[in-house]
Amino acid sequence: MSVCIDRCPRCGRRVVRVRERRIGNRVYLYAVHYEGSRKRECYLGPKDRYEYVSRLHERENLALRGLVDKFRAIQYLESLASFLAETDDVELLSEALPVLRQATFCVERKIRGKGRRD
Repeated sequence: MSVCIDRCPRCGRRVVRVRERRIGNRVYLYAVHYEGSRKRECYLGPKDRYEYVSRLHERENLALRGLVDKFRAIQYLESLASFLAETDDVELLSEALPVLRQATFCVERKIRGKGRRD
């Protein structure tokens, strides 16, 4: 997978290229910028997912992903929706329901708004 981004999600500078660095059996991504003649790199995260942090969220089946994964929020939502569908914790479900309703309302409003402008 070749990663192409225009702006760095960390610092906002223009990205010349995204560099991969292999450390052990893991691959990490770095945004490369130039400030005059000085090269600067910003860490963007793993190419696939964060191993250690994801282990802390195994109960929710949540695999945290790097900054350049455009669809990471969708993957998070799918994992959390699956977790909520399988839980019997009524208190947790009661807290989640208004959050889910508000998120759905906001997404639907944005989609409808985009449709009017096109």
